[in-house]
Amino acid sequence: MTTEMALQRVLAEFQMDWLMLRVELGQQQPDAAMQLRMLERLKQFRLHVLLQIHEEMQMWVNEFHSSLLQLEKSAQLKAESTSATGIQPPVAPAKTTP
Repeated sequence: MTTEMALQRVLAEFQMDWLMLRVELGQQQPDAAMQLRMLERLKQFRLHVLLQIHEEMQMWVNEFHSSLLQLEKSAQLKAESTSATGIQPPVAPAKTTP
């Protein structure tokens, strides 16, 4: 949710900045300096979006690794308790299809 809000904020900032650049132009075509300013603003916007995506992906990766570690620990504890007692957990019969 925070990534979505951050992306909305970045987009809103970009849209306002872009409108201000367009207002500066009026009815004229952009000269080389204005083109560079506009391209720089586009570049900043793109980099902000990519940064937000990267941060969101990193959070997902961290959560995935954490879940895997918990699952491995749980499986290890279950295996240790099974081998310590010598009792195998019941296995459900395989389902057969007609």
